[in-house]
Parts: sequence; structure tokens; C-alpha cells
Amino acid sequence: MMSEGVSMVSGMDFLGMHEFKKHILVFDHQWGGGATDYINNLISSELNSGSLFMTVRFGTAGCRGRHPLQGHLDNYSLQFQSLEVNRLISLNSLSCLLQVLDKYPCSEIIINELVSYPNLYATLDFISGVKNKHGAELSIHIHDYFSVCPSFFLLNSEKKFCDVPDSDICEKCFEKLTFSDEYDNIITYRQNWKAFFDQCDEVVVFSNSSEAILEKVYGANLKISVKPHRVDYITKVSKLLKTTNTLNIGVLGAINEPKGVFIIQEIIDIIEAQGLNIKVILLGDHYGIIAENKHILTTGKYEKSDIPHLTVSNDIDMFFVPSICPETFSYTTEEIIKMGMPVACFNIGAPSDRVGNYEKGLLIDKIDAKYALNAITEYLQDADTMGAKAGLIRKGLHSLRTNGLRNTFERIAMHLRN
Repeated sequence: MMSEGVSMVSGMDFLGMHEFKKHILVFDHQWGGGATDYINNLISSELNSGSLFMTVRFGTAGCRGRHPLQGHLDNYSLQFQSLEVNRLISLNSLSCLLQVLDKYPCSEIIINELVSYPNLYATLDFISGVKNKHGAELSIHIHDYFSVCPSFFLLNSEKKFCDVPDSDICEKCFEKLTFSDEYDNIITYRQNWKAFFDQCDEVVVFSNSSEAILEKVYGANLKISVKPHRVDYITKVSKLLKTTNTLNIGVLGAINEPKGVFIIQEIIDIIEAQGLNIKVILLGDHYGIIAENKHILTTGKYEKSDIPHLTVSNDIDMFFVPSICPETFSYTTEEIIKMGMPVACFNIGAPSDRVGNYEKGLLIDKIDAKYALNAITEYLQDADTMGAKAGLIRKGLHSLRTNGLRNTFERIAMHLRN
């Protein structure tokens, strides 16, 4: 760890022998997950341009899914990346970064994640100051709703999606939740974020629902760009026959509380209590939260390329995306649609954007396990009925070719009577 009094630049001799076309400053967290995968992929795709990426992170790795105040979050790091360089150093504070930027002034700043950073308001002011000093382009990429509320999944004090109500209701909820002492109230919190958004040259979101939520809070003057993630690694599934005698509901990806793990547990309890011939197939993991029984099969971690094979081999009839929070994007929803499989989700967030416009999609209007299970089973029963009708039509066409018109009508009438 370098102390405040030690020159940062003198410790960066490894950069002296290289020249870079552009210096790009990035802010991310240490928690990993999809947001960090996103920025790592973005950096990798741009290294050939001759740029130097300087990525600041704060927090201890392995805290993914926790509240930002939990765990020991006690250090900054600064990673230098180019085609020739990949070096990591530690910082005592953000002020140490100013020495680096004096030597390598940034022309672009990318905010990928600020969840976990201490002294948020001071951090936002610091970034704005760097932008103005160096004339840098500033963009923020919205992977969660930390810019709307410290409860960045937008779950209220009752652990339900709040739907971003008016500020009076937000304030009452804010008082019930435990946040940093820095956050006095929701109005001040959003004023600080609004001032920061005013500095941004681009606000990147990954779904129309994210755009709607941000504009609901901050108005329509944000410089928003909607750029959905690309999912081009999934192939269509060809599922012609059932191989099991159970109705199999698939859940794709690791699930935790915001992603609906307790909804799944309730569904399994209902299946058990009612003796239903239904099984939940979790292609992923649930971190030991769900009690194992005969009504759930957990496959564990998987490679993305394995998803179509796992779908067919586990005889999944329909997928369910059980998130109770408004996801900013949903890779799993997009993967399911790319396979051409039926999929259900609650009518919130990015999944509902896609599922609502998908011919095999089912939007569930009530966030409730029993309601969701009934909706899914009714949908599949209707699909079976339609499938049977389609089969009858195919048989009728075949009969028309082989038996003639009169015999064909007699055969169809017999099927309808049965």
C-alpha cells in the first residue's frame, strides 16, 4: 500500500516505456458478477485501439450479493491495462489517483459500478472534478439502481419491489432501511445523483424499463442511450418429445433473494403439499437456500454453451424467471428466448420488456408463488391443447390425401366426440 506522501508516478516505471493513444479511467467494484464481466469484456475489445485503461476498484472480493455495508471493504486498487501492460497497485485514497492523472490525463471516464464505495457524495464530486479538469467524456453504465436508491435492487423495507413511488413514501421506507450514516434522506441522495447525471455525457442503460425508471425519478433530460447486451452464443432448441412423466419448470442461472429464490422455495412447498406431478429444474445454483427434495433438481454451475443441451436433457417444458426486483437486463431471459423455449416472468423490469413481446412468453401480473405456479400450469395446459389440435389438423391433412374428403370428415368428427 502506497502512503499519501510517496510519489505515485515514481512507482509506475513500467508505464514509462510505452505510449498510448488514449487514457481511459474506469470505476468498478470488486464484487465480480455480470457487471464486472461486462467491463472486462469492453476493455478487452478496446485494447487493440492502443488505449491505456486505468480501472479503480474498491472493496473486498467475494461480497457479491451482500449489502454494500457488509464485509470488510477497506481498500482501493488501480489496475493498468493495455496490450503491453497489466499491472495492479493499491491506493490509500482517491486523492492518490490525482498524481497518476497528472502524468496520464484521462480523455474518457467510464462509471461501471460505484456500489461499495465509501463517501459516495465525495466520490461523485471527485469524478466530476476530474472530468472538468481534463475535459474528459463521462459515461455511466446502469447495472443496478444504486443511482436511484441505496437499496439498489429497489426492494423496500418489506423486501418487495417498490415501483419507485413518490418521495414521501420513499422517505418513510428510507427511514426503515439501514444505510450508511452518510445518507441523511432520499431527497439529498437523489439531489447528489442528479447533479452527477447533469455532468454525464452519456447514461447507458440495457433495457427500456431502466430508461423508464431513471426518467421517472430524474426527468427526461438525461442523455440516455439504450444498448441491450448481445447474446449470440445460444442456439435454437429442437425439443420434439417428452422424455419424463413430470411437468418440468426450468429456472436458469444462480438465484438469490432478489432473483426470487424464496418464490421458488414456496413453489416447491406448494407442489409438495398438493402432491403435484411437477418438478423444478434449476440450471444453476441457489447457494444452499432451498431445501433439497424430490421436487427440485439442481444441476449446479454450467458453461453457457451447455444451456441448450441441459434444457433438452432435463426435459424442460417451460422456463420461469422468478426475479422479484426490476433487473436492468436479464441474460437468462435472453438466453431462453434465443433457444425458442416458452418463458414466464413477473411483469417488472427488463425481463418483462422481452417476454411481453415474445410469442411464447407469459407475463405474470402478481408477484406471488401460488399465482405464478397456477399461471404457468394453465399456460402449459393451453399449449398442450393447442398442440393436440395442431396434431389433429396434421392427421386430417394426411387423411385428406389418403382417404378422401368424406372419410376425413368422419374421422375428425370421431376425434371431436372423444
